[in-house]
Amino acid sequence: MICIFEFFTPKNRLVDERRKRREIPDFLCGKISFELLRDPVITPSGITYDRNDILTHLHRVGHFDPVTRVPLTADQLIPNLAMREVVEHFEKENEWAVDA
Repeated sequence: MICIFEFFTPKNRLVDERRKRREIPDFLCGKISFELLRDPVITPSGITYDRNDILTHLHRVGHFDPVTRVPLTADQLIPNLAMREVVEHFEKENEWAVDA
């Protein structure tokens, strides 16, 4: 039998507090917009961006990775399926994030 106090461990309290404050973890946010990743893609240098944000950067600013400054073109972007799965799980657990 599980005691109710075992459920409210410090870790569970932290998760509960984040849900109350409706915080999106930093690792789920894009490096350009700082918003929840909607269509995560990864660059050859290993950095994940939201597809729309990085494509806008490439078009408006230049053909380079904004963090590493390494040359970058749109055809080098690869869907980050693992991150997409994590984001989808987060959205299921936090329905408010879908509208954010």
